[in-house]
Amino acid sequence: MRASLVTTALELLTFTVPDAIFHSDQGKQFGAEVTRNLLLEKGFQLSMSRAGTPTDNGYAERFVGLFKLAVAERRAYATFGQFLQAAQDWVQFYNAIRPHESLLYRLPDQFAQEQGLPVVPPITLF
Repeated sequence: MRASLVTTALELLTFTVPDAIFHSDQGKQFGAEVTRNLLLEKGFQLSMSRAGTPTDNGYAERFVGLFKLAVAERRAYATFGQFLQAAQDWVQFYNAIRPHESLLYRLPDQFAQEQGLPVVPPITLF
């Protein structure tokens, strides 16, 4: 994959999300200087899994897979705004309503509170 595939998508962003984290694997397209610089310019915090440690990405890969199935591939969207609204709604559902087997059927927000961890505030893409 080429860095231009990532940077072209990033250049379409017309808004920023405060404290957004861009997490990736060790792919050359993500580690390229042009990609890193553009991510920083767009206000992202950079996060990259450790080399040779695919287990770092397990939860992220599962989340992305579920997101694709539930939001991206489920239906066609007439506008990008409709897609963003569906994405926002699903992330809220995932964190605050959907119990997770790996958390003994608790909600991520509930688990974070029980562990004394900060709860991720609801995202707003608009």
